[in-house]
Amino acid sequence: MTPVLETTRLILSPYAPDDVDALVLNADHQEVARMMASIPLPFTRDAATARIAQRQCDNSRFTFAMRLRDTGEMIGEIAAGSLHGTGTPQLGYFLRPDVWGQGFASEAIPAALDYGFRVLNWPVIEAETLDDNPASSRVLEKFGFARIGPSACTSLAREDDPGSTLHRLRWDGWCMPSLQTDRLTLRPRAMTDAERHAVLIDDYDVSKMLAVVAHPYPPEESRAWLSGALDDPRDAHFALDRGEGFMGVVSLSWKAPGVRRLGFWLGRPYWRHGYMAEATRAVVDWGFREMDIARIDSKAYLDNPGSLRIHALLGFAETARVRSFSKARGGEVEAATLILTREDWQT
Repeated sequence: MTPVLETTRLILSPYAPDDVDALVLNADHQEVARMMASIPLPFTRDAATARIAQRQCDNSRFTFAMRLRDTGEMIGEIAAGSLHGTGTPQLGYFLRPDVWGQGFASEAIPAALDYGFRVLNWPVIEAETLDDNPASSRVLEKFGFARIGPSACTSLAREDDPGSTLHRLRWDGWCMPSLQTDRLTLRPRAMTDAERHAVLIDDYDVSKMLAVVAHPYPPEESRAWLSGALDDPRDAHFALDRGEGFMGVVSLSWKAPGVRRLGFWLGRPYWRHGYMAEATRAVVDWGFREMDIARIDSKAYLDNPGSLRIHALLGFAETARVRSFSKARGGEVEAATLILTREDWQT
């Protein structure tokens, strides 16, 4: 299926063979080419024909012509993808100079990021900017890209090397919202949670019910986990907060396209108040409603009746009994595997 994205003023669609002349009109400008890595100057019809032939859409890359909704006129390009289908996808875009300053890039970029993260399930998208193009850096930072450091980007259209900077955006940095329940805010984790996270999880009655958490819990692990260094960028981790700081976590972790894995834990001071039932319901509903999820898998130790009860309230069905490793206990424990499908959630 050929993707077509729509914004308020734009249609983003793949190039067609008869876009050659319009592409030359958009790209054959010194102001454009000198800020792009892959556009030579002059930009000829042969170069445009080759670019259109090479830049087709698949699971590893996309290239969209930016077209005005009202007239169909092509005014630029936005693309992202990995070289030869491997490596981290990189975002790039350009606009014809006479339409600069009208907010078209700020309109096209969110649509492209949504497509890459939500449809193609990319975990990370990067972008490179030349250091004498601060406007492009500001646009990327507006959408959550973090500056990583110097890169090796150069321009085919210039002989000088102004230096360049690599920017990076993770799936969770783009897709993670804050959710509100009657009593809780479910928000993205933050480094400021480190102290409370380390104290609450360093409780054997918490850690023994989790698969990969050690006991005692090394304090430095909190900062590593909160930084995202220990997980897939497509994992959705929500911190529970009732206004006084971190309380626990509900996660929908990446397992496969269309499948997530539910995990949760709550600090001991907050047990037996119904907080986790409230939080998990909100996160599961968000997952099925806002993401392309067909099924959520989970697992609960049989000696954890609280977890089994929450799964039952959510509508999970048990599929098997297994032996599952617990790092805190240092051995295998009887557990139930459970699933919840989109269809079951919606009925």
